[in-house]
Amino acid sequence: MTLIERTDELNSLIGELSSTTGGDGRVVLVSGPTAVGKTDLVQAFARAASERGAVLLSATATRGHRDRPLGVVAQLMRQAEPHSAPLRQLTENAVLTATLHMHGADDAHQVRPAVLHGLWSELATLAQARPIVIVVDDLQYADVSSLTTLLFLARRASTGRVMLVFTLSADADPGRSALRGELLRMPHCRRIRLVPLSRSGLAALLAEVPGMRERPGVATEAHALTGGNPLLARGLLLDNRRPAGAPAAGLLVGDGFTRAVLSCLHRTDGIVRRVAQGVALLGDENDAALVADLLDVHSVLVDEAMIALRAAGLLGFDSFRHPRARAAVLETLDPEDLVNLHARAAVLRHRQGDPPLETARHLVSAGHPSAEWTIGVLTDAAEQALARGELDLALSCLRLADAQCSDARQRAAIRTTLAAVEWRIDPGTASRHLPDLVDALRQGLISGRHEAIVIEFLLWSGQLDTARAALTRLVERPGPPSGEAAVTIAALRPWLGHAFPELGRLLENHQPRSALVRPARVLADPTLHRVDALADAAPHGDGVARSEQLLAKCDPDELTLGTIVTSLATLMYADELEKADSWCGRLLRAVDNRRAPTWQALLTAMRAGILGRQGNLREAQQQANDALKLLPAASWGVALAIPIATLILTAVGLGNLDEAAACLGVAMPPGLFQTSFGLTYLHARGRYHLAARDASAALADFERCGEMLRRWGRDEPAMLPWRSDAALALLALGRPEPARELLREQLDLLAPGQHRTRGLTLRVMAAAVAPAERLALLHEALTHFEASSDRLTLAMVFADISRTQELLGARPQAEAAARQAQLWARECGAETSVRRLLPATVRVDVTEEALPVVPEERVTDLSDAERRVAGLAASGHTNREIADQLFVTISTVEQHLTRVYRKLNVRRRTDLPWELQTEGGRRG
Repeated sequence: MTLIERTDELNSLIGELSSTTGGDGRVVLVSGPTAVGKTDLVQAFARAASERGAVLLSATATRGHRDRPLGVVAQLMRQAEPHSAPLRQLTENAVLTATLHMHGADDAHQVRPAVLHGLWSELATLAQARPIVIVVDDLQYADVSSLTTLLFLARRASTGRVMLVFTLSADADPGRSALRGELLRMPHCRRIRLVPLSRSGLAALLAEVPGMRERPGVATEAHALTGGNPLLARGLLLDNRRPAGAPAAGLLVGDGFTRAVLSCLHRTDGIVRRVAQGVALLGDENDAALVADLLDVHSVLVDEAMIALRAAGLLGFDSFRHPRARAAVLETLDPEDLVNLHARAAVLRHRQGDPPLETARHLVSAGHPSAEWTIGVLTDAAEQALARGELDLALSCLRLADAQCSDARQRAAIRTTLAAVEWRIDPGTASRHLPDLVDALRQGLISGRHEAIVIEFLLWSGQLDTARAALTRLVERPGPPSGEAAVTIAALRPWLGHAFPELGRLLENHQPRSALVRPARVLADPTLHRVDALADAAPHGDGVARSEQLLAKCDPDELTLGTIVTSLATLMYADELEKADSWCGRLLRAVDNRRAPTWQALLTAMRAGILGRQGNLREAQQQANDALKLLPAASWGVALAIPIATLILTAVGLGNLDEAAACLGVAMPPGLFQTSFGLTYLHARGRYHLAARDASAALADFERCGEMLRRWGRDEPAMLPWRSDAALALLALGRPEPARELLREQLDLLAPGQHRTRGLTLRVMAAAVAPAERLALLHEALTHFEASSDRLTLAMVFADISRTQELLGARPQAEAAARQAQLWARECGAETSVRRLLPATVRVDVTEEALPVVPEERVTDLSDAERRVAGLAASGHTNREIADQLFVTISTVEQHLTRVYRKLNVRRRTDLPWELQTEGGRRG
């Protein structure tokens, strides 16, 4: 093995050998931190000594030698037999004598003077022919008899050609440290101190791995992990031997490094190893005094041990340099010892006022808190862990507190919080707590935010009758609502009003939160205070503004998630699809690293519905499937209808009716059709029946949607335009008059600005009138879709225009509209379903075409005359037809078109933006 940064030390040893060969014997003590390379150095020297003709006697002491009299000396003298039989015989006799007295005499480890003098005499005689080099590695582990003998030989070494080389760890226990002092007092003894490798030295060591030299900063990274300890660095080398051509990433820290840490720890002395275990158990937040209290040892010994651990590269300042090192050291603790130390550490941390989170880590690891104070520490720590995203620790704290708590009210609160945290991960797992929580709710043991959480669990799982009973008890409590009850109502009102309208009516007559006095307990509780502020957000203004203000204030958790979903739905119903999608994106990023699959699933499902309304069918389908991968179907509760409805609608839009039918085969939870989620599901099922040409079934579903909305007092077309869908079913059944009546009702109910829903209504109304009247309605629908981002319906309107133009005998205009229909259908992946709407006689290939992108400001630069000409051209009219309609010459039309092409930067009339068709289409 190549020595790195040890050349000077090796040369010094060889120099001392030269002095010894000249008759001036030497003693050399090689010291340094654990695993710093002392053994490698003396082994290299031993080879050099043998090459120079010296007689080499070497031994390695181990912990097992301490109880074996003359064990190390016996190793040495066995190697002397080829050179001197008396040496071995003297040693064997001395070992036999010491062994016989081991268990009886106080002087069992004493070596008789005759033996000592005999050994020296034989060595000195042997050294006259060839110098003798005695090497003992890890002298701190040698037995007392061997130490006595070696010290005797060391004192006389200067009188003969004998050189003794010892290695001694810097962290040797105090008894062995005295040995160091005695050796160094000898005038012919020299000390060589080894230090850890520098960054340059580590770079040279790491260069043994192919490609490592080319990786910038690798030596600095390795030094930070190892402190320059060669043994730890070689462990890193094992972890980073990668195949040729593998990407050069940061250093891997794996099993090689772990084994090196354990090897390094094994070489330390007992107190050093014990302190390492104490530091590992206490984690990053510790000091020498706390370690001393934990281990019940003197603080001076702890200080010395920590100095040794830093020197060995295991510790940085007061903590391990890498989590793997700490984990490896913890693995060396006996399980019973580990539990007892954690229990003691918890008491010590609590006693000195450490944060609950630090104390709770030890309580959880100990697993058996016995004092009453531990319950409060565990619950406080769980809240802190949740804030930091440490869900596993929060769950462990809550489960331990739940198991140990004897107070019924406190235990109900703990179990509610435990269920809430489990619900974030999987509502199916959390549902096991629901029976006990409902019992506690009935007994009045749960209040405030915990009451709201339990009611939300009931709603989610579809246990609406039980939820109704809980809400009734809440609102019928005598006297004005308490602060906590009022906040419970404020937290539930948005969610109930949107998703459970009938239950929401129970809260309609209660005072708004702003009219209530906020008690100190509400202000002191972070969650209640946040819900309180949320309930007061945006007391005035329209639904869109209020929803955005609510979303800006919302930090997702169990009490605000319902408000978030309600606000997103409000934006969606108001046709503010881009805003809704933007907020969904922000919220998903906010929960991305919080290990809350339930939140992610629900928000992803909402985003899928928004994308579906925008006509982005492929992406909507992907998002809905992603949502279902995050949670198993059984865990969705009534919210399962959100992704399933989107999958049905996207499958219908993409023309995959078999996929839609498969989605309809998914079992829905009880209570679904008392929720707005059930309404969404019914609507999607009706759309499937309509596409499958079962108009009667479709009409039944759409009419049931209308009945539900009217019963809830929520019959707003923007939420669900059931009348236009029912009208389509009626038209398919040959009943145009009731269809037109429904459409007129829907138009009357629409508020200004609801462009998408108005466009949808006009499109269906066009299907209910004669072809001659149809075009005007379709082009009016197009003007409303200009303000909407629903690409699928836009494609369908163009398909309707194409079919109508074909009926009217206007083939060029039919082809122009068909081209636009197919281009928009391709944008949202609905080519199959839109192609079915086109006239069979019109076939336009748009394989090589793309939707032209013309900046709006260029269109506004056109004059009125240019817009009229461009509009008719975009609608498919020839130059002669345009000239006849506008009473101008063909030459004038050509001049106008030339200027239009130049201003819009297009080459032909098929590149003209579709928005211009509304100018010419109404005239066509």
